[in-house]
Amino acid sequence: MRLQEEGLPVAVKDLTAVKGLPFTRGSLLYKDVIADFDDALVQRLEQQGAIIVGKTNTPEMGAGSQTYNKLFGTTVTPWDTSKTAGGSSGGSAAAVAVGQVWLATGTDFGGSLRNPASYCGVVGMRNSVGVVPQDEGPDGDEAAARSSPAWRLRSVSGLLARSIADLALGLDALAGTHEGDQLRAAAGWWASQGAKLVEACPDLTDAPQVFERLRAHHFKGNALHLLDDPAVVAAIKPELLWQLETARDMTQQQIDWAVSAHDKLLAAAKAFFSSHQLLLCPTVMLPPFDATITWPREFEGREFPNYVDWMRTCSSISVLRLPAISIPCGTTKSGLPVGLQLVVVRAAAPVTAEEVTQKPESFDFASYMADTAKSVQAALDKAVPLKYPESLNEGMRYSLLAGGKRVRPALCLAACQLVGGDLEQAMPTACAMEMIHTMSLIHDDLPAMDNDDFRRGRPTNHKVYGENMAILSGDALLAYSFEHICRDTKGVPAERLVRVVVELARASGADGLVGGQVVDIQSEDKEVGLDVLKYIHEHKTAALLEAAVVCGAIVGGADDATVEKLRRYALNIGLAFQVIDDILDITQSTEVLGKTAAKDLASNKTTYPKLLGIEKSKQVAEQLIAEAIAQLDGFEPSRAAPLVALAKYIGYRQN
Repeated sequence: MRLQEEGLPVAVKDLTAVKGLPFTRGSLLYKDVIADFDDALVQRLEQQGAIIVGKTNTPEMGAGSQTYNKLFGTTVTPWDTSKTAGGSSGGSAAAVAVGQVWLATGTDFGGSLRNPASYCGVVGMRNSVGVVPQDEGPDGDEAAARSSPAWRLRSVSGLLARSIADLALGLDALAGTHEGDQLRAAAGWWASQGAKLVEACPDLTDAPQVFERLRAHHFKGNALHLLDDPAVVAAIKPELLWQLETARDMTQQQIDWAVSAHDKLLAAAKAFFSSHQLLLCPTVMLPPFDATITWPREFEGREFPNYVDWMRTCSSISVLRLPAISIPCGTTKSGLPVGLQLVVVRAAAPVTAEEVTQKPESFDFASYMADTAKSVQAALDKAVPLKYPESLNEGMRYSLLAGGKRVRPALCLAACQLVGGDLEQAMPTACAMEMIHTMSLIHDDLPAMDNDDFRRGRPTNHKVYGENMAILSGDALLAYSFEHICRDTKGVPAERLVRVVVELARASGADGLVGGQVVDIQSEDKEVGLDVLKYIHEHKTAALLEAAVVCGAIVGGADDATVEKLRRYALNIGLAFQVIDDILDITQSTEVLGKTAAKDLASNKTTYPKLLGIEKSKQVAEQLIAEAIAQLDGFEPSRAAPLVALAKYIGYRQN
């Protein structure tokens, strides 16, 4: 919805430039500055028809969660005008609270949208970095390496509103529906009668110190320049002076510690949100305080050594780089507003309110697989273009783009989603799974192997391009799969990619499908027992399915315990997949299977039906599927639904 359709006024925090309006940043240093440009956020607001009616107060340079400065004085909460409005977006929060504007902009580094929202009884959200436009630079490789301190802690622009619905509408106008959907999901969850609440929290012990050091790093570049100017030192407030001196004196060793500790915090958050959908916590640790105090020095016996330490319930969440919202949830005994902070994991596909409450049984598996197959097909088409030598690339594309169920990519993406990962980051690994699987099919169909004429309902690769080109096409796909992961995966730490490559190399080599294929060939026309048959299936088929799930979880940032739990899930469905394949080989037609039926019988291969009979084999498959699904206990049901459905599909498929 365009904002002008409602004729809605918007106020802009004075840390954001509006052409033709004062741009003081709350500092005497800039008291006469008039902006000659519009910030990217303002441009977007005006494109959407918003009416910018004025600027709102901010502490000097936005430093601190108490909105006061020497230019405009102190902003107070309308709930009690002797108490602070919080900050640093206190002016915007107060303007919204008294109804001066429908929406007001703010920024949030360590809590500057959430803190004043709590103190003024309105709604304020720290968005995911990059969702709302701003002029601080892109959140990506162009701004800073993802391992650098600058990438790790960022200020974000956002909005304050009187209700979640208003805020969601405003964010829809600014950024599309993505973040608004996350807001509605949070509201839907909190309103849900069936929500399960547990007392739990990721380990945030080091978060306050990590925040302080990463925050200081942002000031470090200007510290020496500003501190060398006596006029600046005399003009700025003591808290800002302390911040600049801290930044100047910070050592590289302290920065390195913050970077290392930050990695551990991000891992802890990933682990926490793999089994919890929301984190609920207080927005601030104390109610609105006396507006004549610059910042609280102590509360209930706890001393705060500096002006940022008392904000740690917000700043510790900022460190996690997750979207967080403060919503009103009541008042203190003296009638002052209290805010509740809701933190949700950032996902490529936002959780909707419907997804929160739906049961796995209601999961639309057919649509999920169709959408996944479409996305994977497009990614594969882009990854393997038609180029010189055309004969080789035509052969690669002929088999790779022939369709199919795309079970392995789906498993990879579903595992990544389960642990709260980014599906876009997992797509190269998902495509690599399909490249290796396609290689195995091309080679498996060769006359020296299974000698099959049909695959996926059409002639096999060697029937179209010849045996020599089929072999080379498979070889090229295998090699390219690893190149694709390492070159085209963006934003994933190198150590995770190394683990993915090791997993995939093992699954596709002598300890995986190649080893299983060798034992399978050597077992033809021989009587082998169940142990050898299980070895064949676990290596020839299950190994790559296992890699798909495990690699998806690794890319998504799962901890070791979660990875091993999903490995057990994958091993069970992988073995079940081949047991069902053995059954279908003798119960379905060539037309249904899309490949030649009864091949196992013709080559006198040992199969589960041959050793156990069809009914007993079905029981084995059912037990394996049940054991696989049991490994998903403890995960959020809506996020586990794709893996549950995939397990059931594998157990009851007909082709």
